[in-house]
Amino acid sequence: MNMDKCMKLSINEEVKNYLNQLSRQYEFHYMFTGEKYGLVNNLNVLKKPLLILGPEDASKKYEGKMRLWAYGGSIATIDTKTGDVVLSKGSKGYVPYLQDRYKNKKLSPEVFCQEGLFDGLDMPADEKYKKLLKIHDKKSGRIDSEFLDLSVFAAYTRYLNRSVHKTYPSYPQEKSIQCVIAKHSMLESIWKENEKNMVVIDVETHLFKKKNEHPRADFVVFDGKSFGLIEFKYLGMSMDRKENNLKKHYEDFVRAMKPENGRMLFEELKMKLKYLMDYGLIDQSWQEKVKEICRKGYDESVLWCGFYFLGDATDIPGKKKDIVRDRIEKQLTPVQEETPIKCRIARIDMERIDKIQMDTDNISDLLQDNIEIQKAR
Repeated sequence: MNMDKCMKLSINEEVKNYLNQLSRQYEFHYMFTGEKYGLVNNLNVLKKPLLILGPEDASKKYEGKMRLWAYGGSIATIDTKTGDVVLSKGSKGYVPYLQDRYKNKKLSPEVFCQEGLFDGLDMPADEKYKKLLKIHDKKSGRIDSEFLDLSVFAAYTRYLNRSVHKTYPSYPQEKSIQCVIAKHSMLESIWKENEKNMVVIDVETHLFKKKNEHPRADFVVFDGKSFGLIEFKYLGMSMDRKENNLKKHYEDFVRAMKPENGRMLFEELKMKLKYLMDYGLIDQSWQEKVKEICRKGYDESVLWCGFYFLGDATDIPGKKKDIVRDRIEKQLTPVQEETPIKCRIARIDMERIDKIQMDTDNISDLLQDNIEIQKAR
């Protein structure tokens, strides 16, 4: 893809309307009720589970292909030139999550889906899904409404429903939390409560090419003048294995921000941001800042890294040790002293995750008791 296209997208208005329709489709809640442990209670206000993202990368293969996600699960890509939908590989693994739907009362469709959604099916949900899957594999065009309904419900069952969480059955899975943060952010204005906001512009972003490895950022955020590469940690999980501890992610960010990688990554992120802006998928108050960043050339100020910690093991009954604090001290502080780069950190209260605000630039500052937990206002 020619990177100059950051400024020269040719917009198909029919596809733009279709993408916006999908983005606003459905009225089911995320259902983070938190009856037991006060878990992110405020998120019941967010009802739109479909997340639409820009192209996977800047290669010709993905040019103009928007990505459709739901509850953390990949559903399809949508061609912005034609509106044609191509199902993702992940969507083909959803069949088991539609089986035995009526045996588990926690999965009652009346609670999470439009009234009567499954009543009109002429066969069991998993069989209908497999039939529609075969049809979609053989034709192009818009996604079938019944198939989309089933896909979204299956993604809900796979990523959000607590009964399928293997490690902590009482909590939603990390990917679903990641998606809800992204969607909520994309709906927000550049200003929130008189403070400058940040907007999530991508999730699961490839950082650079490396043989036998696929380093990614969980989020990329745009603060109006630069892009933040964010690693997301939830409930103090996934911080001990060598391939995904804090030190490893920091080292990946260091490598991604070196000029030989950072220059290409910066241009790619501008492209992703421009797609979201021009197709009306982020709040229009960001428009002037998007124009400014698209005119900007690469320098070391345009990329920074961050770590976003939501909750800790102490939020789980029976777990008392503050794992996040311990791992920051042991894994992040030494490597930042050895290879310093701009790195922001936020520890966010479990009750409020409706805003990304990352003001702590110094990792050691985070360990001071007075700013240990930054509550989103």
